[in-house]
Amino acid sequence: MGPMQIPERARLGVAAFAAGVGFGVVFGCAGRAEPGVTIRAVTPAQAFSDDKVSIVIEGGPFRPVYDIDTSGGSEMTELGAFTAFLGATSGVGDAVPADALTWLSSSRLAAVLPAHITPGTYDVEVRDPRGALARKPAAFTSLGGDTTAPTVMIDEPAGRAIVTAMTDVPVAFRADDGAGTLASMDWIVSSSDFQQADKCEISPGASSATCRFNFPVPKPTQDAQPLIIKVTARDTADNEGVAETSLMIGVPPLVGTVAPLEGPAVGGTRVAVTGSNFIPGTQVFVGGLPLQPNGGILMSPTLIEGTTPAHDPGFATVTVRAGSVSVDAGDTFAFIARPEVRAITPTSGPLAGCTPIAIVGKGFRQSPLTRIWFGSDASSGAPLLCPTFVGPNRLEGFVPPGAGAASVFAGDPVGGVGELPLAYTYLDPDVGDTAPDAAAPPSTGCGCGDGGPP
Repeated sequence: MGPMQIPERARLGVAAFAAGVGFGVVFGCAGRAEPGVTIRAVTPAQAFSDDKVSIVIEGGPFRPVYDIDTSGGSEMTELGAFTAFLGATSGVGDAVPADALTWLSSSRLAAVLPAHITPGTYDVEVRDPRGALARKPAAFTSLGGDTTAPTVMIDEPAGRAIVTAMTDVPVAFRADDGAGTLASMDWIVSSSDFQQADKCEISPGASSATCRFNFPVPKPTQDAQPLIIKVTARDTADNEGVAETSLMIGVPPLVGTVAPLEGPAVGGTRVAVTGSNFIPGTQVFVGGLPLQPNGGILMSPTLIEGTTPAHDPGFATVTVRAGSVSVDAGDTFAFIARPEVRAITPTSGPLAGCTPIAIVGKGFRQSPLTRIWFGSDASSGAPLLCPTFVGPNRLEGFVPPGAGAASVFAGDPVGGVGELPLAYTYLDPDVGDTAPDAAAPPSTGCGCGDGGPP
């Protein structure tokens, strides 16, 4: 008997298919039906064709051939028996064989497509060692040559930001080449007398990546010295994308005065902050909130002006911030609440006034800052007589003369005016005063007078 003949097997890139074998069921040597090979997906589904393209074909079952040595008791997997091709979906043009094909598992094959594939949509075909053929229509698109540069964005720091000398500044930028492949990402930081540059590592075959690095800020040779960050990304087709941002090197600001030092809690007080080393981008914060607009307006290297934001009543720290350096002013700013009248006792009395009365509310300050008056409007009311400050929630005094129903107003020259509408009624002599007794009037007596509305 002559030597055993091993049938020739299909090799990578061979276009000749076994005649008479098509899609669907393949019968094994025992006559049993085996499931047909299929292709579920191709990744990536599209790519530029300037260079070779690596794809993964998912489907199966992809079953390799085994060479068995019965005498030696060994076996060898013959993985090269698979073939993969691209066929133009339009039906026009020659089939494009894969340059290389690797069996990964029964459900995955890795293929390398040749460079310069004609632009268009292609069916992907795989033939396995049994001769079974699988095809996925329009599974891959060649985009032709890559002429689009990567998109490059600087995420941090923000442009025109102030950076302080001798500190480290973190930088983050990203590049996206879409269907292309990134080849390199570079950066350079420079000023008139400083330069630092480096490259970023990129994963092979990546279409997008983020680069992070830190650089030390040099000592400035002038106030507000500019510092330029320029980042570049190139793809495998040598298209270049560039992004650039400008920073300013600053020195710590010095804070002098803040004027005025109080304003209403609703905000809107015009404030002037003086000092030195104020450069573009320097901001003023009151109680952690920026002056409006945008931290204040830089009037000169020694003056910033702006209006206060709304803030809870109380004292707030004034801070001047330049980049990463913050300096607090020696003075605090007082946000003054609008006084409120919530109740009075009694609620009625004679036309002649002089009725002892207690005013209960919120946000009262020592006389003469908080003023109480009775009437129909804030501009013409009669003031509370002999006012006494008991506490921030209570004032006492004597009702001024009046008639009819009167509102009770509480006013502060900074905080504003609060009102308890029609809270007190002046009674006709014929009606009489049914109000409860109140504390005895002070020793100065009724009619002492104590100013009018603020």
